[in-house]
Amino acid sequence: HFFGRDDRVRVNAQETPWRFMGQLINAEGEACTATLIAPDVIATAAHCIHSDGSVTGGGVFHPAAGGDTANAVAYLTDRRFNYERFLSGDEID
Repeated sequence: HFFGRDDRVRVNAQETPWRFMGQLINAEGEACTATLIAPDVIATAAHCIHSDGSVTGGGVFHPAAGGDTANAVAYLTDRRFNYERFLSGDEID
């Protein structure tokens, strides 16, 4: 959602840096934005890989530009991330 004038612009998903962005579909079927930051590393929000206080195993990264998908096989979250606190408030993670 936005407030005021909508100044979004359409980008070409085939061009850098947009071609490195996509979606992570976790094992629960939920989709989150994700970005390829290294040949075998994606970054996404911590709440996208957590469910009921534990890490949701599995997931697939789908690049917005199309092409090969990649299976998520390991996760690293900041030790300070608190799933229960995330669920109980409006704070960002």
